[in-house]
Amino acid sequence: YLTKPFSHAELQLWVTNLMQSREELHQRYAKPNLPSKPEKVASLDLAMEDAFIKKVIALIEKNSGNPDYSVTLIAEEVHLSSSQLHRKVSAVTGKSPIQILRLYRLNKAKELLANPELSISQVAYQAGFNDPSYFTRTFTKVFNQKPSEFRENQ
Repeated sequence: YLTKPFSHAELQLWVTNLMQSREELHQRYAKPNLPSKPEKVASLDLAMEDAFIKKVIALIEKNSGNPDYSVTLIAEEVHLSSSQLHRKVSAVTGKSPIQILRLYRLNKAKELLANPELSISQVAYQAGFNDPSYFTRTFTKVFNQKPSEFRENQ
């Protein structure tokens, strides 16, 4: 316990002792360095992760036109909770499952925009978006141009 007013020397000594005790605790309870995985095991892990991501993307492709298809449904189909799915997909790809779903839908919309017979709203609905204005905002944010501008530049 330090009495007020604090003297600079006492306060500095108290902080130094606190930092030393925390460092000792860290060294005592830190995990030891584990040996790295053998190459075969590491490559097998990558192959399993790759197969998992391929399965997730296949599910997205299969249901991309369904605007009600969500990360929750993907998680159910791969037999994981939504949070586990998020952790696993983010660790492997660096993107969340919703980002992957949205990017897939936006790329599908880019393909559909090549057809001049479809309106922007029809493209949005066929790509799996419920709201054409949300589709336009998202498309503009990701590709830095509006869907109509993208269609003109094609």
